[in-house]
Amino acid sequence: MTMLRYIAIFFIATGLSACGDDGPAAATDSAADLDAMAPDDAPDAADDALATDDLLPDDDTAPAVTRHAVLETTLGDITIGLYGDAMPVTSGNFETYIEEGFFTGLIFHRVVPGFVIQGGGYDAELVPKETHDPIDFERNPAVRHVKYAVSMARTANIDSATSQFFITLDAQPRLDYDSDDDFENKDKYPCAAFGIVTDGFEVVDAIGAVETSAQNGLTDVPVTPVVITAASFADQGHIR
Repeated sequence: MTMLRYIAIFFIATGLSACGDDGPAAATDSAADLDAMAPDDAPDAADDALATDDLLPDDDTAPAVTRHAVLETTLGDITIGLYGDAMPVTSGNFETYIEEGFFTGLIFHRVVPGFVIQGGGYDAELVPKETHDPIDFERNPAVRHVKYAVSMARTANIDSATSQFFITLDAQPRLDYDSDDDFENKDKYPCAAFGIVTDGFEVVDAIGAVETSAQNGLTDVPVTPVVITAASFADQGHIR
């Protein structure tokens, strides 16, 4: 862990939040949760007409899937279609972590029913794994946070995403990027979606329904760890 990373952790530990006092997202769960936090405070679907299955992509509006990745977990397999053309930097970053076997042994450490499941940063002992440098926020208004979208978690720093990703459990339009004005809008928290679940929906739903608790300074942690046992590309086979 670099000195810069220790300094950043110190500042978060002394009171900085992931999204500011008046933003829509929760503060980071702990000093260790430096690399990524998807926003919390999921909207009530009854109050948000956009948070429905009607926003699922169709063949005419969805970005093209250029490659499929498979996450094998202790609750089953999840297949993810990557938007290599629409989001080349972000999907390429995810592919790099798969190629390096980074995700194997990590867990889904954050589950918020009706909102997201988040993983890619901690092992089963809730020890964070060191990552590559953050990537720049990739802007594409055509890519939306529909149900089962796969997106990058980040802090209040727009360009802070590294390895942690989340899968939406319902459509989340407030996470969509439309313009840079969104970054100043307290009702928006743009994140960079880079793919969509194409198989294993029941696995995502099962993870989204597990019992959670506060552990080691983190909230919404599954009581029984949901572990990524292997990650691969559908055209290559296992990378462990």
